[in-house]
Amino acid sequence: MFSPIFWLGVSMGVATAGLALALLARARSRPAAGAHGSDVPPADEALPGTWLQTRAIFGLVIGTLSTAVATILVVREDPSKFLTNDRLRMLVYGVFAAGALAYGLVSLLTRRAYRGEVLLDERDREILAAAPRIQAIAILVTLLIWAVALTESYWEAGAVPIAFPFLIFVSSAVAGLLAFSAGIVLGYRRA
Repeated sequence: MFSPIFWLGVSMGVATAGLALALLARARSRPAAGAHGSDVPPADEALPGTWLQTRAIFGLVIGTLSTAVATILVVREDPSKFLTNDRLRMLVYGVFAAGALAYGLVSLLTRRAYRGEVLLDERDREILAAAPRIQAIAILVTLLIWAVALTESYWEAGAVPIAFPFLIFVSSAVAGLLAFSAGIVLGYRRA
């Protein structure tokens, strides 16, 4: 019938569209900057980013780019042969290692830029406490996408190729890390 890539793409497209609609609805329900009675500062009075916010934004950008490159590499090849294709596997690991090194460099640079300041205040702690809610939702959506894609793709075969459990784990971990950064960024937008 349809390939696993097709069902994975359909599932990811639906999830992305749902997320985009939710974010659009949230943005429309938010009061305009500087509107009467609004506690949201006008754009020219925006507060500078904090250490945590800066790291979260960079982490989100670096993580998204690393994930996109790794996903394209895996999808171009046959995902069911991920564990047997050594070149592809090492290339994907290299992409994630490069992303981790880039984030490490950003962490060092941001620590130096904010040296001497209080790194976490009450608002930061509240945002850090709320971010795991978004992280949990992202992991559940990732698992749902995999469940639908693999069930529909391998229904007739009755078994899933052995490479997929590893890919499910990695994609869930990456989704959790990206969602944690997204939760921090969204937390600052709400605060």
